[in-house]
Amino acid sequence: MSKLKKNLIISAMSLVILMILGGFSLFINAPLKPGITIEAGTTDLKQTDFYKNPELYESLLKYHIPLVNCKMITSLSDIPFDKPGEYSVQFLINGNINTTLLTVEDTETPIILTREVVKAAGEKCKKEEFVDRIEDATETRLKAAGLSEYKGKSGVYKIKLTATDLVGNKSEESTLLYVLDVKRKLKVELGTKDLSASQFLTTEQEGLKLEYRENFNINKALKKTGKYKIPLTALVKKNKKNINLTLEVEDTQPPIIKGVRNLTLYIGSPFSYREGVSVTDNQPGGTALMVDASGVNPKKEGMYKVIYRSEDEAGNKAEEEAEVVVRKSDKSHAAEVAKYVKDTLAEITTKDMTELEKLDKIFEFCHTKINYTGHSDKSNATEAAYNGFRTHTGDCFTYYAVAEALITGAGFENIMVTRDGESSDHFWNLIKYKNKWYHFDTCPLAGAGSFRAFMIGDLELAEFSKDYGKANPMHKDYYNFEKNAYPDRAMHKAKED
Repeated sequence: MSKLKKNLIISAMSLVILMILGGFSLFINAPLKPGITIEAGTTDLKQTDFYKNPELYESLLKYHIPLVNCKMITSLSDIPFDKPGEYSVQFLINGNINTTLLTVEDTETPIILTREVVKAAGEKCKKEEFVDRIEDATETRLKAAGLSEYKGKSGVYKIKLTATDLVGNKSEESTLLYVLDVKRKLKVELGTKDLSASQFLTTEQEGLKLEYRENFNINKALKKTGKYKIPLTALVKKNKKNINLTLEVEDTQPPIIKGVRNLTLYIGSPFSYREGVSVTDNQPGGTALMVDASGVNPKKEGMYKVIYRSEDEAGNKAEEEAEVVVRKSDKSHAAEVAKYVKDTLAEITTKDMTELEKLDKIFEFCHTKINYTGHSDKSNATEAAYNGFRTHTGDCFTYYAVAEALITGAGFENIMVTRDGESSDHFWNLIKYKNKWYHFDTCPLAGAGSFRAFMIGDLELAEFSKDYGKANPMHKDYYNFEKNAYPDRAMHKAKED
């Protein structure tokens, strides 16, 4: 090899060595890039991202070659990655402070994830309710077009949403606002039963359904006056919306006094102004029947007035009047009725009969020995019983009165029941048997077939009344009576032990 060629090789190698050493020197003294740019929201930025040759730095560290002593002074946690801008980042390199520039930029538009909104008419509505979330690295401003058209009125509104981030990137999405035509406050009368959720709708709307929320019992709220927040779910297409509406339960109806009729009182004979008279109200409890007989002189013949009054908890008042005729006691037939009772029971019953067998004999006597004529004097049960025993004729009050006399004579407690709701009155007995009350109606009923209202419970009576009303529309609800006005009754027919 020539001397010239050797010199050229040595020179080239020297140049390469100088370049390598120069590169090392440059890296050792100035390893940082002048600046880097990242997208706003970046979360995985590292110290080595600022180096010109991070691989070389990592290799030196790997082989424990301490050519570069580099430490980041600026904490990355102090840099707001969600705010575009330029930020200085300082490093301590081999004892000297070097600075590089971090640029945070935002080039991506926001992503709006919308939702449809269901409102009750009159409810306030905010633009934020239409957004499930906005995905963007920076703060965004939200605008809603179309919301100003909603003024509390029902309908379907198209809402256009615009999200703008800090550097002006925009995105738009549309959704819908369904405004329900509902009653913000519904008033109902105390005693209303089974109020459907649809009653809160002002008008029927296609595709809309209202339901009470799960585990809510509307009937509990209907039992007492007051204002209640009612939890409902509105179903509009595939959307569900929980809304709370107000129910006001008010009591404007006065109590109803039933069974008031003109009376005949015999001087010296026991008498009750309350017999057959009852009071009912749409709110059970707290309603009493007051009888004002202060204007009646039971010791002097004449015509008087007795006043029945009642007031419920809401202050509603009811008043009924009846005429009371006071007659001399020698016209009373209480003694004759007592003899009829004694003789009849001796004839139709025996000592070895069970209680139900005795009651059955009493039922058959009244049912078969009295002929229905359709009229009677209903002013006095004793006189009605007397006429029934004597003439064997009368109407339902006569059947009740004769049965009442015989049942009482046989040692059973009983009270009178009056039909509710029909144009004509109907009377029958309730008998207490083994601490339960049973229906006992001896009055014949055309078209009743084999039915006997003998010691039966509420269920049998209601079932017959329903079937009988279907076959005889003129006598619908034949056995309708105000259940709260009487003692609790048995549900089924009485049986021997």
